[in-house]
Amino acid sequence: MTRDLVEQQLVHFIAIDLGASSGRLIVAKLFNNRLELEELHRFANEPVKALDHVYWDILKLWHEIKEGLRLYAQRYGEEAAPSASTLGGLILPCLIVKGNS
Repeated sequence: MTRDLVEQQLVHFIAIDLGASSGRLIVAKLFNNRLELEELHRFANEPVKALDHVYWDILKLWHEIKEGLRLYAQRYGEEAAPSASTLGGLILPCLIVKGNS
């Protein structure tokens, strides 16, 4: 894509931020060289104990991620194609969506 075409299209990036006590899905909207962030879904990240160890409740986290994606599709009328990336505690784009919303 040329730079002019990219500047004229609305592109969404969805970031999934999983922290020690909470998680959230954030939509980044890029249009005309402007970036707007929207917290779409926030949820608790409560650990579970099993065999004397503490773990993240991965099934609950997966449920909350899917709920955030459902909210995204409901609000923007688009589906998201997942990809994952992590780096320490940074929020990185995990889902990229193109659309005209």
